[in-house]
Amino acid sequence: MMIINKLNDIINNSQTSDPRYMISSFIKQNILIINSLTIKEVADGSHVSKAMVSKFVKELGYDNFAELKESCSMYVGSLGLKDRYFQLDSDFRSNSSDLVVRMNNLLTNTVHQINYNDLDMLVEDIRNCSCLFLLGHGEAKGLCSMIQIELDALQIPIIVVDVDFRKEYRIGDHAVFLIISVNGNTLMYNHRTITKILKQKQKTWLITCNQEIAFAGKKIYVPSVDSTLNKINIRFVTDLIIARLQQNQE
Repeated sequence: MMIINKLNDIINNSQTSDPRYMISSFIKQNILIINSLTIKEVADGSHVSKAMVSKFVKELGYDNFAELKESCSMYVGSLGLKDRYFQLDSDFRSNSSDLVVRMNNLLTNTVHQINYNDLDMLVEDIRNCSCLFLLGHGEAKGLCSMIQIELDALQIPIIVVDVDFRKEYRIGDHAVFLIISVNGNTLMYNHRTITKILKQKQKTWLITCNQEIAFAGKKIYVPSVDSTLNKINIRFVTDLIIARLQQNQE
């Protein structure tokens, strides 16, 4: 799902006359068939040159156009795997009641199974850091924005980094990196970004529902009894962390 975040970042932060905007818009609008298009067809559809498309591909972090197309194919394939909360053969009321029961079971299990020592260590690192650098892709990116608003209110320095960690950031000695990856896809599909972050030699944390994912930093595993509700589970745990930070400031 990384490609869609890269495209959205450009679309949301560029002028419509910017060639990067035009290429991003064309690819996003045609992402279902992009694998069958040539670089010339993308250039013509975006009203730019082939050389501009090649430059754009490199700027996104891909070695060549074929690699970008592969990333698009992975995103398209993931669309059919998105979790759905409701059953198609149940009505609105029944689905809503069932969801409440499932959420209660999920969060009750999390409260009893999560490692509170790890949570407290993360809270302490955030409380004492010079700046918290936050990374989240896909569904976790919106969660990062919410966390930023809450920590701003607590006057805790925080920056939500760009999806490829390409910008130049002033990273102090006591900075902390926090990666939020609901199912671990960020680590599986964005090795370059994770490698860049780990090379910073700062404390780095990961919050995920994927127990099996390998990570060189510190990891908070969020246990889940219902993988379709992992996004809700991660949101719950981040709310617990924020509540703990608020408690510590009172």
